[in-house]
Amino acid sequence: MRSSLSRRSRFLASSSYALRADADLELAVYLVFGGMWYRLLNRHAEVNAELAEEIAGLLARIR
Repeated sequence: MRSSLSRRSRFLASSSYALRADADLELAVYLVFGGMWYRLLNRHAEVNAELAEEIAGLLARIR
C-alpha cells in the first residue's frame, strides 16, 4: 500500500495542477467523478480535456 501512495503523490506533484499535501482526497474524488458522471448521464456536454483542465484548476484551489 505504501508504494501506491508514493506513486500517487509523485504523480500529483508532477502534474501542472498539484493537490496540497493536506487536501481532502475523498472530496477531490467526489468533485472529479461527480462532474464527469453528471455530464455522462445528462449528455449536455462532453467529458473531454477541457473538463479535466477545469476540474484540475478547481482542485488546485481547494484549501
